[in-house]
Amino acid sequence: MSEWQPIETAPKDGRPILVWLEAPSLGSHIHSARIGGKGRPSIIGHQFAFDCPKATHWMEQPSGPDGKP
Repeated sequence: MSEWQPIETAPKDGRPILVWLEAPSLGSHIHSARIGGKGRPSIIGHQFAFDCPKATHWMEQPSGPDGKP
């Protein structure tokens, strides 16, 4: 799957995915994330203390040069 999908359809098994974040004060951007059983994205490598961005879309993380995501 190489197109952006609604966040509601994202896999909830904890695998890394890309998420599109909507954040009015920070600007919209892409981050690597995992979604667990509670259905909320856990942004890899970041903590947002305020104005937590809203994930609106997701896509599969592409493979790296070694073939691993």
